[in-house]
Amino acid sequence: MRGSSRNAAAVAVFLAAIAVVICVTYFSRDPVAVFQSAAIPAGWILIAVGSALDVWAILCIRRGVAGRIDPLLACIVRSGPYQYIRHPVYLGMLMILAGVALRLGSWPGVAAVVLVFLPSVILRAHLEETALQKRFGSAWNDYRLQTGFLLPRIHRGKP
Repeated sequence: MRGSSRNAAAVAVFLAAIAVVICVTYFSRDPVAVFQSAAIPAGWILIAVGSALDVWAILCIRRGVAGRIDPLLACIVRSGPYQYIRHPVYLGMLMILAGVALRLGSWPGVAAVVLVFLPSVILRAHLEETALQKRFGSAWNDYRLQTGFLLPRIHRGKP
């Protein structure tokens, strides 16, 4: 029961953060804002790259995407974007939400992505990583040391 209530709370926080970002973005859009000529194409690029990253990650993890904190798969997925970062779906979602905010000219929306959605992503990802550590032990530790959290890890010298 404790695990299911933790999962429900994490999902609620995550969905609430998405709702806040969407509302702030929608109600603060300003199509005549300064730098809009650069923000519109940048927004479209973020939306396209974030969407492609999400599709790529979901195709690699397949049935492991269920909105749960506890892992559904019997192994650690190390293919596709997961060979570089541990949470590519969240990175894609961040890019999409930031892109929509930029596309609509909502600087408060961009701020909401960073100040509201990003912390909810980090919280949820840490809960998932705790569950993955319990399930996979040292294999998870090895994978965690080889990959970045939301951005690829830069290796210096020989890997």
